[in-house]
Amino acid sequence: MNLDSDKIKQLFEYRSGELFWKVKKRRIVAGQKAGSLRKDGYFQVEIEGKKYLLHRLIFLYHNDYFPDCIDHINGNKSDNRIENLRSCNFGQNRLNVGKRKDNT
Repeated sequence: MNLDSDKIKQLFEYRSGELFWKVKKRRIVAGQKAGSLRKDGYFQVEIEGKKYLLHRLIFLYHNDYFPDCIDHINGNKSDNRIENLRSCNFGQNRLNVGKRKDNT
């Protein structure tokens, strides 16, 4: 399945950084919040057996394309408001990495 913004808009409704299902499927109820939290702090959504990062779906929903890299401006991985997401390159995204745990 090729995802595009039209397909995402058929499946989901966007409300302040979250996607809600519009359709009823096996275990999904229309109106239910989409996504589950991963161990790394990002939310993911499964669509027809394939997993997508929630912030990438929200970016596609609003901008009609998937960029190579998406940056959370405030550094909060779970803040997926479109105002907090921007397209960037990998080098720009690496600038947001904090100190390593073993840094003295």
